Amino acid sequence: MLNRPSPAIKTNDPRGVVLLGIGNELQGDDAAGLLVIRALQARAGASPAVLILEAGTAPENFSGKIRKFAPARVIFVDAADMGLEPGSVDWIALEQIDGYSASSHIMPLSVLAKFLVEDVGCQVDVIGIQAQSLEMGQAVSAPVKKAVRKVANELFRQFCRPSG
Repeated sequence: MLNRPSPAIKTNDPRGVVLLGIGNELQGDDAAGLLVIRALQARAGASPAVLILEAGTAPENFSGKIRKFAPARVIFVDAADMGLEPGSVDWIALEQIDGYSASSHIMPLSVLAKFLVEDVGCQVDVIGIQAQSLEMGQAVSAPVKKAVRKVANELFRQFCRPSG
């Protein structure tokens, strides 16, 4: 699914994971993170170890829920401009978030990520989906729709599928 394997969790902490979709559904491919989360919500069912949140353009508004859940890992899913082919998917290093993010966030993701790392003690990772168009009123492009399905399937497989 991704150009590189998932960053390993740096701890054996049994706490859960938060999957946080970010974006603006009125700006074409910027909806990618939201669409991944909606696909997961439609399939996942309740799991005490996974918190799935659709954050829109203000993921910082969900910091209270994340803090209360106290996860070992938070994964942001967002449209990004990584200079790749539209629909490409990759992990973005925390120190590169603000340089690659394509969304119109109210607060830079790096600020939220640093807060979560320091306050919650969790690992924060970012999955970027290369946008084709961020034009207001445009539909999500075919390459990004395909990437959304792949990312949702992979996240479901890794974090949401019932064991057994």
